[in-house]
Amino acid sequence: MVVTLRRGTTEEASAATHTLLTSAEPPTAVFSTTGFLTEGVRRACRQLQTSVAIVGFDDFKLADMLPTPVTVVTSDTEELGRRAARLLLDRIDGDDAPSRRTVLPVQLIARGTGEIGHP
Repeated sequence: MVVTLRRGTTEEASAATHTLLTSAEPPTAVFSTTGFLTEGVRRACRQLQTSVAIVGFDDFKLADMLPTPVTVVTSDTEELGRRAARLLLDRIDGDDAPSRRTVLPVQLIARGTGEIGHP
């Protein structure tokens, strides 16, 4: 199940998570694509006092300081920026090669919310 948010705010993520978790067949896990969306997911879970596995993409400040630290998938954002800038500058300089896929490594930082039944 994929939920697309119109504005991509913490509040919208919280409302969407609330809707998901109170549905007839709620998910057992949620993967969010940014730190502030993960915050919205956590808020909804706390308000509903429910336990669901949560993994966020991109680490965020204090993620490791929460009562149950947030499990995240993280990447080297500086390298991502360098590669994106290089591709853009190459295009500006006239590179008209076909689009290509670039894959950068990621790392799972397991902190406790990625398992079903966390506190």
